[in-house]
Amino acid sequence: MIIRFLLVAILFLPAGAQQQENYLWPTNASNHLTSSFCEYRPGHYHSAIDIKTWNKEGYPIYAISDASIYRIRVSPFGYGKVIYLLLDDGNYAVYAHLQKFSEELQKKVRNVQIANKRYTLNWMPDSMRVNKGEIIGYTGQTGIGSPHLHFEIRDPNERPMNPLLFYDRVKDTKAPVLKALLVIPMRPESRINGSAKEQVFPLIYSNNNTYLLSQSIETRGPVGFAITGYDQADGVHNKFAFYKTILKINDQPVFHQQYDVFDFAITNQIDIEIFYPQKAKHDEVYHKLYIEPYNQLPFYDRSLGNGIITQNDSVNNFKIEVSDFTGNTSKVIGKIATEKINPFKMQIINHEEQSLFLYLHTPYNLKGLDFFSSIDNQNWQAVNQFEILKRNLMPGYQQFIIKLLLVDSLQYFVKTKIITGNDELLLFAAINESIQSQKVDLEISNLGESVLLDFNPVQLQSGLKLTLNNKLQTYTVIPEIIHNHFEYVVPGHLFTKYPLKITLTNNQTVFIDTLLNVKKIIPDTYQTIGFLNDSVQIISRPQSVYDTLLFEVKKIELENFECSIPVLTPFFHFNSAYQALKGGVEMAVKLDSIRCNPKQMGLYTINRKGKLEWIESRIDTSENTITGKLEAFGLYFVAADTMKPELKILNLNHNQVLKSLDEIKFTAKDEQSGIGKDVNISISINNQFVLPEWDPERDLVTGHPHWKIESGMHEIVVEIQDLAGNHSIQKLRVTVE
Repeated sequence: MIIRFLLVAILFLPAGAQQQENYLWPTNASNHLTSSFCEYRPGHYHSAIDIKTWNKEGYPIYAISDASIYRIRVSPFGYGKVIYLLLDDGNYAVYAHLQKFSEELQKKVRNVQIANKRYTLNWMPDSMRVNKGEIIGYTGQTGIGSPHLHFEIRDPNERPMNPLLFYDRVKDTKAPVLKALLVIPMRPESRINGSAKEQVFPLIYSNNNTYLLSQSIETRGPVGFAITGYDQADGVHNKFAFYKTILKINDQPVFHQQYDVFDFAITNQIDIEIFYPQKAKHDEVYHKLYIEPYNQLPFYDRSLGNGIITQNDSVNNFKIEVSDFTGNTSKVIGKIATEKINPFKMQIINHEEQSLFLYLHTPYNLKGLDFFSSIDNQNWQAVNQFEILKRNLMPGYQQFIIKLLLVDSLQYFVKTKIITGNDELLLFAAINESIQSQKVDLEISNLGESVLLDFNPVQLQSGLKLTLNNKLQTYTVIPEIIHNHFEYVVPGHLFTKYPLKITLTNNQTVFIDTLLNVKKIIPDTYQTIGFLNDSVQIISRPQSVYDTLLFEVKKIELENFECSIPVLTPFFHFNSAYQALKGGVEMAVKLDSIRCNPKQMGLYTINRKGKLEWIESRIDTSENTITGKLEAFGLYFVAADTMKPELKILNLNHNQVLKSLDEIKFTAKDEQSGIGKDVNISISINNQFVLPEWDPERDLVTGHPHWKIESGMHEIVVEIQDLAGNHSIQKLRVTVE
C-alpha cells in the first residue's frame, strides 16, 4: 500500500517539479535524450525515453536500483536484446536495443538459446539478483533503429510511466516550438471559414513564447482543435513530443492533457489521439485538443468535458498552452467567431420559355421586391407579372419560390431589388443557356462518417440542383456557391446496400451523373460486405473500427507497375477516409482457379517506399479463395512468390584454408514474401547447430560456433527459407590448419 501511495503521488506532481533521484541514471553514455516519452510511433506510443549514445555502441548500463532480473528477451525485431528488472519497490525497469548483456549473463543467455536451437528468446530466470549500480549490459542497436538506449520505467501493473518523473538531470530551458493550428469540423453541418473541410492555420511567433494566428477563424457548428510542433532541449538538435497541453475558452479550461502513464493494451489509440488524416496524407502529427467517445486513453482531465467547441453568436477568445516536462511553456492566442450567414441569396431554379422560377432567401424585415430582366445585362426591363408560389418562415430569415413572367424567352439575365428598411440591395443571376457546354468537375472526399462533394471550380451562378438517390429515398439540394465552388456533405445514413446516384443539373442540363458505391463498417458488429459481384469481400468484426466508417473497393489498373513475381488478380483499392482501423478487417479474394502452389500464394500490398509487402494469408482450395488481415487501407492484390531468397556468404570461400573458424557471416534477403522469422535461417558445421544472429535491418546473419573447431576439413551448410516456402542453400568445405 505504501508503494502504491508513493506512485500516485509521483504521477500527479506538476510539470517541472524537482525529483529526488532515488534511481540511478541507467548509463554513463550521456544525460541527453534522442526521443521523449509518448512520442508518436506508427500505431503505438513510445513507451520510454531514448538516451543518446552519440551513434556509438558499448556503453555500460546499470541497475538503477536493487532488483531481480525478471525477464530477458532477444529478437531480430523490435526491442532486439532487452533486459527487464523487477525493482525492489515494485516497479520495473526496461533496457532495450542492447549490444550484449554482461559477461555472466551473456553466457547464460547463449546456453539457453543453444538449448532451444533458436536465436529468439523469452526467458524468465529464477532468483537472479543485481545490486544498484551493477553493470548488466551494454548499449547497442539490435532490433530497430540506430545506436541508443531505450529506457522504460513501468509501474507494478507494467504500465509505462514517464521516466523523467524520477529524474532531474535532462537540461531543458527551451520552450516548445508551435507550427500550426488545425481546425476540424465535428459534424456534417460544421463549417470552417465556409468550408466543410479541416483547415490549417499557420502560427506566427509574436514574443515571449506567444504565437498568433495568420488569419481569422469563423465557424458554424461544433469544431475541434489540433496542434502541431515540437519541443527541444539544451545541447542536442533532436525534436521531442510535448508533455502537457491545455485549451482555454474565455480563460476557462475545457481540455487538459498530460503524458505521465499509459497502458500497452490501448497504445494503438495513438492513431485516434492524433488527427490521423493529416499524418496519412502529409506525414504531420497534429495532437487533438478534444476527446472522442471511444478514446480510452488516460491522459485527460475528463471533468473539463470533451474539448469540442460549439460557438454561440459572440466572439470567443481561446488560449492554448503547450508545456515540456521542465515547465517551459508556449502559448497560442486567438479568437474564434461565429460564421456570418449571408441573409440575401437568389438562385434561378428553372426556366421554361417565358417563365422563370426564382429561389430567394431574405431577412424578415422585407419591405419590397422589384424584378428586372435583360438580354444583354445592360438594358433592363421591369418584370411586372410575378407570383409567390411558396413562402417559408425560418428562424431569422424567410424563403420564397417566385415565378416571373418575362417579355420573351430571349431575356437571359435577371436582377432583383430587395428593399429592407432604408436599404436597397441588388442581386443578379444569369439564365444563359450557353452554360450547357461548361465542364463541371466533381471531387469526392471520404470524411469517414460522411462524404464531401466538392464542385470546384463551379462558375455556374444559377439554376444548380443537386439530387441524391439511393433507391430508397431521393434528396434534392439547392447548392449555395461560396468562393466560386460548392460543397455538400452527404451524411452516412444515405449510404445503404444500393449505390448512391449523384446528379447535378441546371434547368434541363445534366452536368454530373455518377454512382457512388460506398458501404459502411459499423463498430461492435459482424459484417461481410461484397464488391465486384462478390469477387472481393470485406469481413469486419466487433473490434474492427472505432466508429462508423464509410469505404469502397474498386478494381484499378496500374500503369508502369513492374513486379518480380506472378500477379494473379487485378489490383483492388480498399479505399476510405484517411482513418485508422482499430483491429483491422479481413479481405477475401475469389480466384478463378488455383494455378500454382498454394503455399506460394498470398495477399500483397505496395508500401510507401513502393516495395511489395506480404500479408499473412490463408487459402481455401475448395472455394478458390485467399483471405488475409488488413491493418490499413490501400492497394491489395494476390501474387505468388516463386523466387528463392538471396543468400551470399561474405567471409568464407569453398575450399578455403583458415587458421581458425570463429565466424560465419552472410546476407539473407527476400523482397517478396520475406524471411519473416529467425527459424527460417539455419547454420550448421558438420551437422552441428550454430546459433544464427540475424539483423534484418541490414540483411545480415552472423554465426559463432559455441565449441572450439579442431584442425581438419569441415562442412558448412547455410540455409534460408522465405514465408512462401522457397529455399536457398549453400554448402562449402573449409580446412582449419
